[in-house]
Formats: sequence, structure tokens, C-alpha cells
Amino acid sequence: MTEELKVQPFLRKSTGLVKEIGPIGSFVIPWASMAGSGISVYAVEVVYNYPQGNVALAFLLVGIPVIFSVVTFAMLGMTTPRAAGAYVWAARFVDPFVGWFGTGWIYFLSTLFSLGLIGYIMGDLFPVIFAMMGHALGIPALTAFSIAMGTNATMEDALIIATIVIVGLLALVEIKHFMKVLIVVWALNLLGLIVSFALFAVYTPSTIPAAWNSFWGAGSYEMITSLATKYNLAGYVASTTQGFWNDTLSIVAYIFWALVGYELNAYMGGEVRNPRSSFLYWYTAGAVATVIWYVVLSWLTYNAYGNFILQYNYVYNLFTAGKLAANETAAVAPYMLLPSMPLFAASLGGTPIVEFLAAWWFFPITALLISYMGTTRTAFGLSFDRMFPAIFGKVSDRTHTPIEATVMAIIGAVVVATLDFTAYGFLVSAANTSFFIAFVYLIVAFTAIILPYKRPDIWEKGLRKKIFGLPEMTLFGLLAAVGMFWILALSTVGISILAWNLTILYILIGVVVFAFFVVRNEKKGIKLMDIYGEIPPP
Repeated sequence: MTEELKVQPFLRKSTGLVKEIGPIGSFVIPWASMAGSGISVYAVEVVYNYPQGNVALAFLLVGIPVIFSVVTFAMLGMTTPRAAGAYVWAARFVDPFVGWFGTGWIYFLSTLFSLGLIGYIMGDLFPVIFAMMGHALGIPALTAFSIAMGTNATMEDALIIATIVIVGLLALVEIKHFMKVLIVVWALNLLGLIVSFALFAVYTPSTIPAAWNSFWGAGSYEMITSLATKYNLAGYVASTTQGFWNDTLSIVAYIFWALVGYELNAYMGGEVRNPRSSFLYWYTAGAVATVIWYVVLSWLTYNAYGNFILQYNYVYNLFTAGKLAANETAAVAPYMLLPSMPLFAASLGGTPIVEFLAAWWFFPITALLISYMGTTRTAFGLSFDRMFPAIFGKVSDRTHTPIEATVMAIIGAVVVATLDFTAYGFLVSAANTSFFIAFVYLIVAFTAIILPYKRPDIWEKGLRKKIFGLPEMTLFGLLAAVGMFWILALSTVGISILAWNLTILYILIGVVVFAFFVVRNEKKGIKLMDIYGEIPPP
């Protein structure tokens, strides 16, 4: 046995992280991470591909297994709060390779890709937000900026890269300051969400035309509806739809991405204060509140606008494909913006200040902020177990943050976003990200199922309740597993052969990396079970 092993099988005797995430932070993290492109864009864009589906019902169908999954994360986080939490649980309570590969390597790739992808989505969404704000406040410079960002690819790319880097630099500061920034940005977004919510609640399909025409000019609403009719929207729907249920289930797979991210509190578990209350009550409440808002908001949006959302999507796609006549293109150009929540909400404002607030949909910023924590804390957790480059396990004595891991995440996010700008974007596409994430959630559900039996000493640190004769963790794990397996199966539909081949490539890379560190550690006298036979220190 080597001297190194006699001292410590882990990188150090303590992580160096500090517990600065309290109840409010635990409530905000799942909401901030889940509220990104899914509700901002996909919720109103998805009907173009699945025109007879019900988005609110799809969110509900996704939301039920998500809530079961959230409870499993809360229970596991309450008993074993550690950095890279889900990785630690699966590697210790299920199997070292399953944990390292599934909730470690695969999750690391998913969050790293997501950083760039969120930035890429900003390039589509932010021109809409700035256009709506410029229109609402009568600021031509803001409107011109939105047009320039939407038409000048170089400018758009540069702004995206700058945003990714600036947000990443915020992840370098002390976690208590980082959380303050996250909560402030989330609260500002929440204000815009509340205003939008209220507007959708008070309008109906009969009052929408006047509001839309008031914002965009007389006859603009009628122009959209007449073009949809002229270019045979009914025929398009008949040739595209697979019926109510098939379309709705297809939407489930499509928008599952909207509700992922709630696991990030667990990956920051080593920095959570009072894990029992923070996880069991506040974290769960934040995630459940987000699911409820998604269901209600999407229902209110479609209830207010009726078929106009589909009509707008159809005309927008004709417009971007260059299939409208020249005079029609010129007529609709001022309001042919990406179908999104800020567009549909701010168009109903009625007054400049309400319109401005309704356009405040900078949710991708909060998603980007907190997603950095997923990448950095996963890399840190793997490294702390000596199963990833040791440099990513370093923690600053001053800020108590993994500086090197964060710099790596910033560079990785820039690379991913840059690839997205090119023909090589398929290398980091979101085509199989939902599959990856559902796979991670399924592993966590299985961990919850077996924990009370495999490690009763750990289970007894939690609620220690039985329901129908089963430990509560096992029961919720079973429910989450059923739901996540269903979503996992749905997420395979439509994945291209190229995406599958890339998935296999990433799996092979992971296997090679795992084997490399196993062999390297054994040469130092550190066996796999010397590491994974113990729970790492907090």
C-alpha cells in the first residue's frame, strides 16, 4: 500500500467548498435552471410541428414524473449532501462505473453542451426581446440594435460569446455572492413572468385582435390570419398532424428539455446549508412551483390567443423560407419575429411600461448562470475522487470555488457555442440531450429504490417512513423510474442516425477515460473500491 493511500484515498481530506446556499437559494435554483428556452420559445413554437397537440397537457404529463423525480433528489440530497451529489450517490449506492459514467461523465457532457446551446438560443431570443422593448418605449436605437443583432451574424455571435464569458466569470466569485446575483436576476425575470401571466389571463380570442393591432398597427392581426388561410394552413395541418394524442405525446418528448435542470441543487449539495429543510421543503417547492407555472401559463397563453399562435407560426415559417409574395413580405416584416413568449405577451401590454415588463424574458441568463454549476461541480466531484484530471479538483482558498474547473467550463461553453455557429454544430447538438438527462434521472430513481435496502444506515438519516409497506424513498423512486423510463423511450423518437453515432462516440470516450483513471490509480496503490467504498467528505 502506498504512502499516498495511507494518507487519503481522495484528493484532499475536505473539499474546500463552503455551505452558503440557504432556503431561498434552494427554492430559486430549480426554478432558475428550468426556466430557459423551453417556456420562452418551445412552448409556443412547438405547435408548428404538432398542430393538434395540447401544450398545457404535455407540460402536465411531463410534470408528474418530474415531481416524483424531484422528490427522489430531495430525499437523497437530504441524507447525503455532497458536491456532484447524484454522481456520488450512484457511484456509492449502485455501482462505481454506473455512477461515474451515467451521473458523472454523461451529465458533465450534457451540462457542458447546454452552456453553449443556451448561449446559442440567446441569439434567437434576445433580438425579439430588444425589438419589443424598443417598440414599447419608442427607442429607435434599441429597435435598430435588435435588427442588427438579428441580421448581422458576426455581431450576434460576438454578443453571445461575450455573454457566455461574462456569466461564466460570475461563477468564479464566492458562492454567497453568486447566489445573490442569481436571485436578483431570477426576481427580475419573475416580474416579467407575472406581468405576462396577468395579460394572458385577462385576454380572450375575441379581444386579442384589437390589442395586437394596437401594438403592431391596424390590420396586422388580420394580415396574419388571411395569409394563413391563403397559403392553406388547413392543408398543412391535415398533412402534418398525427392526431390529438400523438401530437401531444410528441410535444412531451420535445419540451421535456424545458423542465430539466432541477437536479442542479443536488450537484451543489456540498454547498447547501440545513440540507433537510433546504432539500425536502424549499427545493421541492421551487421545482413544483415551476411545473405548476408552466402548465397554467401555457394553458392561459393558448386560451387567450386561440388558433392565432398556430397561424402566426405558419406565416412566420413561410416568411423565413421566402415563400410569401414580395408585397406580403414587406407588410408583415415589422412583426415577423421568432414565435416566443415575449412577443405574444408584450403585444398585449397596452401601455409602454406594461409592454416593457411583459417583454422581460431573460430566463436564459438564469439558466446559463446555474448551468455553470452543473459542469463545474461535476468535474470537481469526479476529480475529487481521483477519477478526472486533478486540476479540476482545486478550490481557491479565497473564493472557495473551483477556479480551474470554472475556466474549463467557460472555454468549453465558448467552443460549443462557436461550433453551433458552423456546419459542425451537429457535434454538440441538443438532439440527444433529453435522452442523456432522462438517463441520468432514471439512474437516480434506481438509486432511491435500492438505497433503503443496500444502505439502511444512510436511509435512516432521512424521513424513515414507510408507505404501503415500502420505504418512502423506494416508492417515489419506483414512480420516478416509471415516468423517466417513459420519457426516455419517447426521447428516442426522431433522434437521427448521426446523433446516435455521436452518442456512441461519447460513450466510448467515457469508457476510455474511466479505464485510464482506474489503471492510473491502481499504479498508485489506490483500488476502485478504496475510493467508492467511502462517501467523500463534505
